[in-house]
Amino acid sequence: MLAFLALLRTRTEWTLRLVARLLAPVSAAAAGKSASLLRSFISGIRFPSGAAGMAGTAAASLLVWTTAIWPVDLLLRSFGVELPITASMFIMVFLVFAVMVPASPGFVGTHHFACVTALSAFGIRSEEALSIAIVVHAMGFFPVTAAGLYCLWRDKLSLRKVGEKYESGAPA
Repeated sequence: MLAFLALLRTRTEWTLRLVARLLAPVSAAAAGKSASLLRSFISGIRFPSGAAGMAGTAAASLLVWTTAIWPVDLLLRSFGVELPITASMFIMVFLVFAVMVPASPGFVGTHHFACVTALSAFGIRSEEALSIAIVVHAMGFFPVTAAGLYCLWRDKLSLRKVGEKYESGAPA
C-alpha cells in the first residue's frame, strides 16, 4: 500500500493511467471514476518526504496493524482455534474492507459477515465463526465507546450538546 501511495504521489499521471487501464476491462465508467477519486485523494493527503519520513510512516503503520492483528490472534486462540498469524491478518483485511461499506451504526452486520466469511476460508463452521465475530466486534467496539463516553463526562459534555454543535456546523 505504501508503495502504491508513493507511486501515486511521485508518478501521479502514470499511476492513474495504470489504474484506469487495469479497470477498463471491468468498466470504463469505473476506470474514469477511480482516476478522478484517486486524483482528489492524493491532492488531499500529506505524504512524508525523505527516507526518515517514510520509515516513520512504515513503523507507525506496522505498530497500528500489530495492535489490531495480535488481539484477533489471541481471541482465536481463546476459542481454541489454532491458525497462523497470517489468518488473523487475513481476517483483519476483511474487517477493514467491511467498515468501508456504508452500514448500520457500529457496523453491525457488515462486520460480522466479513469476519464469518474470512473465517470460512479456514474451514471454521459458520456458528463458531459468528461467535468469534461477535466477540471480535465487541472487543473493538465497547472499549472505544466507553472511552468516548468517559471523555464526554470528563469534559462535561452530553451527546445532545455534541449533536447540536454538529448539526449547527459549529466547531467542536
